[in-house]
Amino acid sequence: MAGLHISVFLRQVALAQQIRPAKSRQSQKLIQTLSKLGADLNRVGNNINQLAHAANMEKFPKEHILLQAKADIGNVLSAITQAIKEA
Repeated sequence: MAGLHISVFLRQVALAQQIRPAKSRQSQKLIQTLSKLGADLNRVGNNINQLAHAANMEKFPKEHILLQAKADIGNVLSAITQAIKEA
């Protein structure tokens, strides 16, 4: 800062910083919701991997397990779609 006027120094510091808009409550809520839904989607993905592994071993799962996995996928996709619409 030696030799610089304080106004010049402050302007240089201010212009060197990236300015980010403040996050609104709505976007914070959306981030929290999508984070939770991401965890739900991860759980569903793990279930699908287990079902695929069982099928590859010719140990086919019972129909009600497949129907539940299908319902879980539909529920997570619906929740993601709703969260995006509300954003």
